[in-house]
Amino acid sequence: MVEFLGNLHPAAVHFPVALIVAAAAAELAASLKKDPGLAGTARVVLAIGADFGVVAVVLGFMASSDTVFAPELKFSLDAHRISGIAAAGMAVLATSLAWGSRSAGAAGPGHAGAEGSSDPARRTLYRVILVLALLAVLIAGYFGAEVSHGPGHLLSNPPPVTSTAPFGKLFLTLFRLNDITQ
Repeated sequence: MVEFLGNLHPAAVHFPVALIVAAAAAELAASLKKDPGLAGTARVVLAIGADFGVVAVVLGFMASSDTVFAPELKFSLDAHRISGIAAAGMAVLATSLAWGSRSAGAAGPGHAGAEGSSDPARRTLYRVILVLALLAVLIAGYFGAEVSHGPGHLLSNPPPVTSTAPFGKLFLTLFRLNDITQ
């Protein structure tokens, strides 16, 4: 059962990655537009992303528990593991900061969470931790790809780009993508 669940790790990580990136984008938009609706969206999306991030970390431990990795992947695997745990942990912490004042008796949508808080230090801390969670997600994703696709995966030769879509060949020709991939 552990092996089966561990095999779900590569599929499960994409959901929290997307949600944490979306939460950071929504929080940025909320801060620029001064829109409490967007800030509320950021909180909800972050909470779901943090929950699924914890699930992804557990599945990652299950995946690595019975897998033998090549010695040259040790650094990438360790970096992936550490940054993945950090990303999930910071997402949980940012979520608790964003929603924390609800348990302190604050009422109403304008008074709950870091973005509605009258404490600018709390709001700033929430945003800093959210950005750190975003950076950790990006680092974890990079090193996860190093583990699954091999070292130097971004610099290796890209596969040929082909398309059978009606305008696909025109698109590839206009943007000279065929020259890059052949």
